[in-house]
This record gives sequence, structure tokens and C-alpha cells, in this order.
Amino acid sequence: MNKRLFNLVWLICLALFAQAQSEVGTITEYQYWIDESSDQKVSKFTSNNTFSLNLNITNLDCGLHFFNIRTRNSLGEWSELKRYMFYKSEVIVPEEDATITEYEYWFDDNYAQHKTVAATSNNFVASIPINRLGEGLHYFNFRAKNSYGLWSELLRVMFMAPAPSGEDGNELLIVSTNDGFVTYCSSNGLDLTNFEAYIISHYDGDIVYLSRIEKAPANTGLILRAEAGSYDIPITADRGYVTNMLRGVTTDTTVQPTDGSFTNFLLAKGNKGVGFYRVKEAGTLAAHKAYLQLPTTLLENGAKYFQLRFEDGTTGMSGVMVSDDEETMPYYDLQGRRYDSKPTVRGIYMQGGKKVVVR
Repeated sequence: MNKRLFNLVWLICLALFAQAQSEVGTITEYQYWIDESSDQKVSKFTSNNTFSLNLNITNLDCGLHFFNIRTRNSLGEWSELKRYMFYKSEVIVPEEDATITEYEYWFDDNYAQHKTVAATSNNFVASIPINRLGEGLHYFNFRAKNSYGLWSELLRVMFMAPAPSGEDGNELLIVSTNDGFVTYCSSNGLDLTNFEAYIISHYDGDIVYLSRIEKAPANTGLILRAEAGSYDIPITADRGYVTNMLRGVTTDTTVQPTDGSFTNFLLAKGNKGVGFYRVKEAGTLAAHKAYLQLPTTLLENGAKYFQLRFEDGTTGMSGVMVSDDEETMPYYDLQGRRYDSKPTVRGIYMQGGKKVVVR
């Protein structure tokens, strides 16, 4: 059973490999071996761009291994060497032949999202989309269970995934939360109509106010309110700009305590509960997260913590200058920048502690 499963999965990989190599000419010969044992390589000839494997991994030690293969075309040119990673685990298999009853597979180390499929034969056939994985290095994990109730060794294949295409119109979001809250930032525009998603529209004292958002442009920092799990969020076209105090990142990013005239805060669960805590020292914020950035000059008493509060219809911003003459009072945008006259760029501004909307 183990040998058959190994051949089965690698034939899937080799079919894709053969298709890619055939673009540079007809394949006439191929060689393969395991790990660094090139002196034990197997050489075979082919006339129709197909591969035939006869691999025995019984004597391999349990653990990580590499399968190596290269091909030669009709011009006598060898392809670059391809190395595929797999893992052999300790499994006891009865001597009698067994049939496969079910199999399961998952990506990377995310076993919680594994798929289990009942097997109707000893063949593994599945259409597995990878456009939700994100660009970069990933692992495909596969194992099967036989009629004796024993699982096969785990086969773990390394591959590179392209950038998400959004062809299926959805983005897969996996959430782990701080008591129901998590920050997020997507490189796609998102339709959040059926999801609790918020931006930070303004703050007052030690409170930041969360405003519900239904359409988020790409690269928008968000706060999501959800239970831990996975969600499908529809992808939409970029819908412009959102006035927001959150700064989203789509790659691993170093966040400093301050950034120019701004002070940075991270969502966390601390001794005051879940909220935004001031960054004490530089650290790396994971891709697709967000952090809070506030003007340092407008912070009261060097604020170190901000509690979350949902928008209730009132607005306010600490540090706004007050004048008896409303017409001469300055305006401030939600990033704390001052305007001595009414701004001409549409958005939300503060004047004398009141919200002003410029359309």
C-alpha cells in the first residue's frame, strides 16, 4: 500500500513536470534518485513524454527525504534538476494486500483545515485550488487509510504558489482572535457586507472608535470581530480611499515605537483587556495585519493604551484647538494634520470638536 501511494502521488507531480518540460522539446530520457544517492540513479528512455516509476522506499529511514528527477530532450540537453520533498513516518502495514478506504490532505501545517474524502478505489483524483494560499512556498500533505484502519506514511510535497488571482471571486480568511478581535489587511478589495469589519474613524482621550465598513479597498487596515475559524470573503474591485487611522501591511513589516511624528500601537490583550497598546520596541508585524498610528502631538499624557468602542453617532478628537470664532477655527483630518481653511479634498475632518464632512 505504501509503495502504491508513493507512486500515485508522484505520478501526479510528474505529469505536471513532464508537461512543463515538453515545452522545450520531446523528452527522450529521464533519470531519478532519492536524497543524495545519485550513484543509484535510475535512467529510463521514453518516446511519448510519459514517466514510469518503480520506487521502493521500504528501506528508507523515517523522516525527511528528497526525490530528484531530470530529463533530456531530443536536442540532447538536460533539464535543470528538480527536487521534491517528502516525509516518511513509521507505519506498520499488514502483509496482506489492503484497499484504500479514505484519504485526507491539507496545505502547510494547517491540519485543522484538512479535507477527508471517502475512497471508491485505490486512485486519488481531486481538483485542489491553490489560488487562496498566497504567493510563495507551500507544502501539500497527503495520506490514506486502508481497510485495516491504518494510515499510510505522510507524503509532504513542497511547491511554489503564484500570487492569488481571485478567479473564484473569494478570499479565504483564517481567523485567530484576541477575545473576538483581530486586525487584518488584504491586497484585494473586499466585500464585507456579511462580516463584522471596522476601521478606526477617530479617537477621544483613551478611546478609539470603531466604524463599520462594508466595502474595503485593497490594502485597508481593518479590525474584524469574529470567532476563530475560516471564512470566505468576496473579492471586489478597488473602491477608492477610506479615511482610517489603521495602517495595514501585506508583507512582514518592522513596526517601530514611533514613525516620524506618529506613535504606533498594536492590538493585544494586556492587563487592561483587549485594546491597542503602545509599541515598546521595534518588532515584526506579520503580513496581512494592521496597527494603529496616531499623531504624537495629539496624544494626551503620552497615552500607552486605547480601549475599543463602537461608533455611537458622536465624534471627538483630543488636542483640537478651540476658537470663539467658528469661521477662523482650524480643521484637522483624522491623521491630525492641520488646515487653516476649509479643506477642498473630500473626507471627514474635525473643527472645534465637531465632525465636518467635505463632499
